[in-house]
Amino acid sequence: MINKESLILESYEILLKNFESNKRSYSTAIGKMAKLNLDVAIEMWEHLLKTYPEHCTGEENWESFFITTSVMGSIREFAGIESCLKILKENKFIQIVCYKESADTDWPMGALIWEAIVRSDFELAYECLELLNQNTKTEEPINRAIDWIVQAFKDEIETKDTTQEWQDTTVELLFSILGIIENETWKAQITVQLIDFM
Repeated sequence: MINKESLILESYEILLKNFESNKRSYSTAIGKMAKLNLDVAIEMWEHLLKTYPEHCTGEENWESFFITTSVMGSIREFAGIESCLKILKENKFIQIVCYKESADTDWPMGALIWEAIVRSDFELAYECLELLNQNTKTEEPINRAIDWIVQAFKDEIETKDTTQEWQDTTVELLFSILGIIENETWKAQITVQLIDFM
């Protein structure tokens, strides 16, 4: 019987030799490995981030996309949201790189914060938002995430049967973020987003 894990690892080692030529293939390899063995997939991703750190924190966000956002999206596609949240919760290195150091923090990064909130994992959601607030590699990362989360929250309470406790805790989380934002413009923009919940 063919050992799929071994084949993926062998292929991955070959792909690692040339970032530019193979950057579109890393996320697929890691995502497919996550479906088979999440622990090995995490090791592969860590190795990729440590091998090409300059591509994560560079000025061009497309470079970061290939080794952060795209990888997370692939893991979500092949192994599911729970696997993504497990990584963020248990692997601080990847969490910090994806939210604080990456020049690309768009979907699915904001969406995963929302998924943590949906599951009442407010601690994880706060950690990720706090890291986004410290990100200096991309423009207004915390604002974009809050915009996404606020809209998702509105849709959730309008279309689904949610508890008042969950709603109150979510609002409390969102307002707590204001307390850590130093940029006055960002804070003002987020305040406008949260007005409806005051």
